[in-house]
Amino acid sequence: MLNHKKEFENNLLELCSSLYQEEEDIAQEIEEFQKNTVIVLPCGGESKRMAALAQDKHKTALTIPGGNTLLSRMIRSYAEEGAKEFVLLVGIHADSLIQSTDALLKDLKNITIKYSPDPEKPVGRGGAVLHAKEKGFIPPDSSIIVHNADDQIAGYPGNFFHDICKAHIITQKKGGCATAIVALLTSFAYTAMKIEKGKVVSMASKPQIPIPAHIGVSILGQEAQKRFQDLFDYSAKKDFEEHLFPLLIEEGKLCAFGIPGNTWYAINTPKEYETFLKAIVDPSH
Repeated sequence: MLNHKKEFENNLLELCSSLYQEEEDIAQEIEEFQKNTVIVLPCGGESKRMAALAQDKHKTALTIPGGNTLLSRMIRSYAEEGAKEFVLLVGIHADSLIQSTDALLKDLKNITIKYSPDPEKPVGRGGAVLHAKEKGFIPPDSSIIVHNADDQIAGYPGNFFHDICKAHIITQKKGGCATAIVALLTSFAYTAMKIEKGKVVSMASKPQIPIPAHIGVSILGQEAQKRFQDLFDYSAKKDFEEHLFPLLIEEGKLCAFGIPGNTWYAINTPKEYETFLKAIVDPSH
């Protein structure tokens, strides 16, 4: 069985090559880029799958060990790594979210948090970012890191903010204008099987899949942001991954940076929330 599992995983490795990560000493460029970058956190969704747990608050306001919420933990992590400017895209339960976030982060004196209310009807992340730009919450000359507030990073081996900014600078040198952060070797939740002529010849239970999975983190330079005016409006719910990314891929302007899959936690269900809590309480879990 072990040989069959190894055979299966070797077959998976052929599906995609590892992402190329260029090494350059660009410390000064990274520092300048970070000064002109805004962390944009979408947290205005309805959180329907978490409604029973979140009840009368947004799911990103759920508390975690250490006295933070999911949202304040993310802001605090970025701030500790050097980020200064934050824009929160708020909608449902906005008042309680703002109140709890301000209270929990009052000790951070060197950051600025702005709250951009979503339009009255759901417009998706594309419309929410466009709205924040048009209302002046996002400066026109800044780059942005759009990080879904329910996509938590834990146990990352380094400075996440520094590394993704460095990756985007390299993206720009390669002619790109946007960088998708992806998780490498993420777990496949089922038993996967290799089938030949109707017979199962190898299998793996919950295998590690090498195909890069885009997580809820994207870096958009000014060129990419200029497309929002043409691609998005407030008439329908649209996410920029579905409408902007295909265009950039066609033009060869979307790059990617990979992080270890076991450092990314998507929190969309109560079970995923429990898994994340166990991971931060006991990193060996």
